[in-house]
Amino acid sequence: MVKHPVELMGWVEECLREVSRWKTPPNWSEKEWREEMKGVALLAGWVAFCSHKEHQKIPASQFVKCRIKAALLQRYREEWRFASRCCPCSHPSGEDVSETDEITVEEIADISAEVVFWWKVEVRDLLSRLEPKEHYLLERLFIDGLTEQEVANELSISQSTVNRWKREVMEKLKRLLVGNYSENETERACE
Repeated sequence: MVKHPVELMGWVEECLREVSRWKTPPNWSEKEWREEMKGVALLAGWVAFCSHKEHQKIPASQFVKCRIKAALLQRYREEWRFASRCCPCSHPSGEDVSETDEITVEEIADISAEVVFWWKVEVRDLLSRLEPKEHYLLERLFIDGLTEQEVANELSISQSTVNRWKREVMEKLKRLLVGNYSENETERACE
């Protein structure tokens, strides 16, 4: 049975401190929003702790904190999307609302930078679930910019085999993204 780690509360508090500078969504009081974020962080932290596997070679603290921050960011974005549909920043008459209700360009830039950072974290997490051969294939094609033929020449296989492997790995990534990946999956894309 998995036991609740003493460190989990520390990781949750650390993540909550990092996101505390985010602007409170319009439909929430600061206190209620902090409680909401704490609940999201605790749930995400517990789920991440229970699903962490040592063989992934990612330290538990890093894995759990990344999952907590991703969940917090997702919840934050959901609230702001809701607020943007239900609480416009200007009145229908064209009058601007008070300055406290507006989001500045700097705040949008900060949030955008954080979104990019967390997308990178999620991509790294997805890539860590691939077999070494699958990871190598994607790295050579998409990061190093080699053509399928160049990778085929490196591996002494046909270009059509590289293309098939690429399609299979991309399908696996798609399944991972939508959550249909089974840890017990016996098929490997690069056989």
